[in-house]
Amino acid sequence: MISDDGGDGWRRSGEITVDTPRGVMEMQIVETAPDQLFCLFRTKGGCLHQTTSADGGETWSASKPSPLAAPESMSRMIRLQSGNLLVVHNNVSSTTQHPRYPLVAAVSRDGGQSWGEPLLIGTETGSNQLSNHGLIQFDDGRILLGISHYRDVRPMSSDLDMAIFDEEWLNSGVRH
Repeated sequence: MISDDGGDGWRRSGEITVDTPRGVMEMQIVETAPDQLFCLFRTKGGCLHQTTSADGGETWSASKPSPLAAPESMSRMIRLQSGNLLVVHNNVSSTTQHPRYPLVAAVSRDGGQSWGEPLLIGTETGSNQLSNHGLIQFDDGRILLGISHYRDVRPMSSDLDMAIFDEEWLNSGVRH
């Protein structure tokens, strides 16, 4: 939806579509330059899909698979203070919702055209999950990642894990 009057009125933007079961889910959109938008979204296609808009979301390019492997699970993407893009996602190709690990971070320095090698944030085993996360960057440059950590043990439980890192770590290439 687009508003030209500060939110008093809304109109539909161009549609984003994909040829996978269940369609487009949980879009992550960043502005890479004025009116230039880059979008990643969840699908059942074994990877995140992507599309772009050159007119502030009025219209969108045909969506296509991104180079980022993913099960049918949520990703999060933000534009960092440096202008680089950061995506956090489960880095395994699957057309189901499993497995939801490992959880990795990847950086694009060219507005989403390409992505650096993924950096491992966390892993699990079996039917446990690291997913449904939130991502922000503080004014001081630190990046906060909140992670829903589901443990498939009786009684069923989920914890909220947090990771704090910065672009220096992202640029270090360290794959712990």
